Amino acid sequence: MAEIGHFNPETKKYDYKTLEGKFEIVSLSGNMSMMDDKPVAHLHIALGQEDFSVVGGHLVSCEVDPTCEIIITPLDSKIQRAPDQKSGLNLLKLG
Repeated sequence: MAEIGHFNPETKKYDYKTLEGKFEIVSLSGNMSMMDDKPVAHLHIALGQEDFSVVGGHLVSCEVDPTCEIIITPLDSKIQRAPDQKSGLNLLKLG
């Protein structure tokens, strides 16, 4: 099971879809940042289906069986997020 989202810039909201079944993680990328002194994971996932097609989006949640290997590269500084009124998203504040 996986729940993924796709941001709609017109409504400034995510549309969500729950996928049932077994998938292969083809790609998982993103970042960890801080917002209001709490960690925030922003991840995108591509999932291979049994028919070898791929579906993907913003990862909301998933169940992993048997394993998911993740490499995390730490940075020397904290990455912060802040609300952006124009887009409706919590965007990265760098620098």
